[in-house]
Amino acid sequence: DVTINLTHTALDDLDIFLISPAGTRVELMTDRGGFSDNLVNTTFDDEASTLPPDSSGGPLTGSWLPEGSLSDFDGESVTGTWTLEITDDAAGDAGSLTGVTLSISAVDYCMP
Repeated sequence: DVTINLTHTALDDLDIFLISPAGTRVELMTDRGGFSDNLVNTTFDDEASTLPPDSSGGPLTGSWLPEGSLSDFDGESVTGTWTLEITDDAAGDAGSLTGVTLSISAVDYCMP
């Protein structure tokens, strides 16, 4: 799961991707959230029930499905540099990333 905190005056201007050390790129959110401001403890989780809304009227909080699938990272090494790529595709506003947390679950398999 990926939890993001950021300030921005128009979330629907943002394209957000998580990129693994192996180069796998997963779309978290693209042009969603309408003219809402800010992501506040916003978690992208493959087990969430819905995509972020096209308009939320306030800060976007809670758990949401990513637009891509975080399971695309399954089987990859977690070591190395992870990149959060955020692109603002419209002029006239600004924002800043204030925090990001990556929650990675590792499972050990034992063969009989």
